[in-house]
This record gives sequence, C-alpha cells and structure tokens, in this order.
Amino acid sequence: MQRELIIESDEAYDLAHSLAAQLGMTVEQVVEEALAHYARRLGLEERIEQRLNAASSFPDQTPRD
Repeated sequence: MQRELIIESDEAYDLAHSLAAQLGMTVEQVVEEALAHYARRLGLEERIEQRLNAASSFPDQTPRD
C-alpha cells in the first residue's frame, strides 16, 4: 500500500531533492532514511516498529469509487 506524505515547506522540498541528487537516491529514500536515523537517535525504533506492525493489521480504509 502506497501512502502520501505532504510537507508544505520549500526548504524541505529543496533539501530533499538536492540530497537525493547528490546521493543518487530517490527523494522517498532520502526522507525514509532521514526519519529512520532520527528515530534511532531518539531511541524510538522499537515503538515505531510496534506502531507500524499494528497499523498494518488494519484493513485498507482507502475510499473506493
């Protein structure tokens, strides 16, 4: 399931795209890696993993036409 994250910041947009180009990564990869790094730094990886596992057990609530 693909979900969307909207960040309305010109600075964040420019930084994510610049880093992606310099690192040869996609913007999604850069953002995922940065968030994972931040979570590890704060010692949150276990709580985040628990939330992700719990969320994945719910059925998709995407509205259908």
